[in-house]
Amino acid sequence: MAELGHLIYSFENWGVDDQFSTMDNPKIERYQKLCAKLRMLCCAGDRDATPKQVQDMIYETEFVSHVTYVFRLKPKDFHKTCQEVLMQTIVQVCSIGTAYARGNPKNQHALYAIVEDALWLMQGNAATLDPTKVGLDASAGHFSGDQPEIGMLVAAIFRDNCDLCQRVSQELVEKFGTLVELERRRGGFSPGYLSFFRAVVSANNQPVVRNQSLVGEALQRPGPDTSLHLLLGPRGAERIQFLASRFKSGALLQDSEAVVRRNPEDAELFYYISCLDLLVGLAQGHGSRHIVNKPFVASLFPPIEAIHLLIRLPPSEATSGVGSSVTRFMRIRWLWLLHGVLYDVETALSDVDTLCSPEHVDFCGRLLQWLEQALRLAPPTNTPVGSARQAAAASSTSDYPMLGEEEGQYVRARLQCVDAFFGGPYKKVKDAAVAEGLLVVCRSYAKRFGPLVRLTGRQLLHVTRRDQELLQVAAYRVLAAHVSATVLGRQQEVQI
Repeated sequence: MAELGHLIYSFENWGVDDQFSTMDNPKIERYQKLCAKLRMLCCAGDRDATPKQVQDMIYETEFVSHVTYVFRLKPKDFHKTCQEVLMQTIVQVCSIGTAYARGNPKNQHALYAIVEDALWLMQGNAATLDPTKVGLDASAGHFSGDQPEIGMLVAAIFRDNCDLCQRVSQELVEKFGTLVELERRRGGFSPGYLSFFRAVVSANNQPVVRNQSLVGEALQRPGPDTSLHLLLGPRGAERIQFLASRFKSGALLQDSEAVVRRNPEDAELFYYISCLDLLVGLAQGHGSRHIVNKPFVASLFPPIEAIHLLIRLPPSEATSGVGSSVTRFMRIRWLWLLHGVLYDVETALSDVDTLCSPEHVDFCGRLLQWLEQALRLAPPTNTPVGSARQAAAASSTSDYPMLGEEEGQYVRARLQCVDAFFGGPYKKVKDAAVAEGLLVVCRSYAKRFGPLVRLTGRQLLHVTRRDQELLQVAAYRVLAAHVSATVLGRQQEVQI
């Protein structure tokens, strides 16, 4: 860190090409290597220290002062021939800062002081933004184009930090809204600025209601179609399939901050996924405080669109090749959207037309099949629902290997949909005259989920304890809905 600081404070000696000095390429390369090494240590650690320990050690240095100094360098103070090097100097230190802040509240608070400097560097006066410019605007003294690394750093400062998310100002959200709009008007697909919105609308899976409203307003100001790229309708689905079939950056899907290392050909699909993530964050929450956000998200991405995509694009376990991983990644987010805007809503806001539609009934039947395949459930038997014999038949699931992290996330997304649907809107729509298809599906779920109530952890060794608990809750929810529907049916028969 001492060497990095020395290079930063002596930038004018090695990064400037003018009448007084020339660029020192060995020092430029050394600076880049130092930044890459420090970033890697913060992300992966080494044999002597974990990433968290590395982050804590850097906290004890002057790193934040180094970042502040870099961000306050004025492009107009340097010769135009060195502006590209200055831009890369700033970008490289941003990459360290993003990794340094990741999942570390203490470091996030330390970097919070540079947010205003970062924002000024990105845009200065929003009125001066020009979609035709890219790079550094020396006259205005700020970045004027596609430099998402600064946006990623600001997003990392707020991500999953409830305290800092409460400090987000309306001005900050509006400025990022301008940057997102600029990025899309230029035809770009960098999610760097959009990631800030996702970082502040929820923290640790808890909605930040005020920020959800601010971001919603920022999206509506230029029009959501201007800022988002949601690929709706049949043509959109075709485009998604095409992009997924050519996807080459599967190893970077879980790294939301690896913008620079992604294949440029995958930029459009990455941006689409970032838009989905943002909508999921906007739809989080339950109760009267969210009666505006959920309908807003549903208006942007109707739940029937998610249903069509889930039916049209086959489950990743049924496919292979370069697109299977990203397909699963998108399916998880479509399921999260369904959970947020169709199932986890106030009963009075239930979308009865969509819930009772043939497409949704078909989806519910397929969802059961997908869960059977994912959980490796034994074939159904003719024994009574919930019987000990049926539970014993299902115990063969313990012969399978443990589900991977992403597979487990995929299973949880499906179970959450089952839990929320049968525990919420199903109670309202089961009485509807057009709900016969759902009643049939509910009986199928009860038959398959019944034995799961009796299963123990030893019989589900391939599923994590967290998923076992969610599975049990969903099973009880299905059985309760089935019993309720059965009792109602018998009462109606008696009345007739």
